[in-house]
Amino acid sequence: APEHAPDWQNDLERNGGTLTQVTLDAQSTAAHRQLKEIGLPHDLVVGMILRGEEIVIANPEIVLLPGDRITLLGKKEAKAEQKEKKE
Repeated sequence: APEHAPDWQNDLERNGGTLTQVTLDAQSTAAHRQLKEIGLPHDLVVGMILRGEEIVIANPEIVLLPGDRITLLGKKEAKAEQKEKKE
């Protein structure tokens, strides 16, 4: 981790965690589905959703839309599993 990284970022990286952001496109299988329907691994959570200029706090009922920028927090293994699942 870079020396100037915030403490939380260093803690995440040192302990096998990851924080990443993905943008949903119109072809995504998650588009137009509720968060609870997309089947994320239990050790990967949605921290927040940026929809245009608005921050949306994730909840199981929210419907994901193309263009949403989704912040994911979890273990590196969970992120790798989700990537394999999408392909």
